[in-house]
Amino acid sequence: MPSAYIRRMNKEMSDLKKSGSADVWFYPTEESLLNYEGFIIGPEGSPFERGMFNVNITIPNDYPFKPPKLVFTTKIFHPSIDFNTGFISMDILYDQWSPAITVPNILKLIRDFMACPIGDLFQNMEAKCLYHFDYPRYLEVAKYYTQEYA
Repeated sequence: MPSAYIRRMNKEMSDLKKSGSADVWFYPTEESLLNYEGFIIGPEGSPFERGMFNVNITIPNDYPFKPPKLVFTTKIFHPSIDFNTGFISMDILYDQWSPAITVPNILKLIRDFMACPIGDLFQNMEAKCLYHFDYPRYLEVAKYYTQEYA
């Protein structure tokens, strides 16, 4: 593992810790220096409020030039997150990636995205339809799954 990679990841974790953020955090797993476990506290005022969501983070060998892969391991009912696989559809994780973006930035963006899904990349069509055509029902279902799984 290149020392530049290790320095960058240590700095990202240190900067997040210094920021005092209690809404998102991450740490390396024991299996590999390329795998991290992330946590996101559901945003207040959203159907995910009071939930704690786990995210598996896989860092590619050519990070930060390629984005990490993030997958929810906690079930979540959201238009842009696959309920079964946890796959997240966000431009920032694909064609809008920049090496200036850090893992803490991504976790914070995902947290904001949880409260306000925007864009046209969808993974959960049921959640998308409810969000657009029966918002009260969307809130009800999302809250139910948050209480059940998060």
